[in-house]
Amino acid sequence: MATKGSSPWLVKLLAGLLILLGVFAGAGSLLLWGQGFLFAFPADIPLASPMADFFINFPLSVLAGIGLWRMRQVGYVVA
Repeated sequence: MATKGSSPWLVKLLAGLLILLGVFAGAGSLLLWGQGFLFAFPADIPLASPMADFFINFPLSVLAGIGLWRMRQVGYVVA
């Protein structure tokens, strides 16, 4: 049972997963970017996927995870 001021363990678990998945999205897109897909783009990978992972999924997932971990309003809105 959560006391006043603390968050339930399921919220902490979700926050940790959001942070972890956000870091994976950012690192994976940077690894693909490091292979030079902007300059010699392979035909079988859609261009929007790694760019959306880095510019949308990565920051929003990390922001939602941190907000949920600290029990802030922004965490609930973004998540």
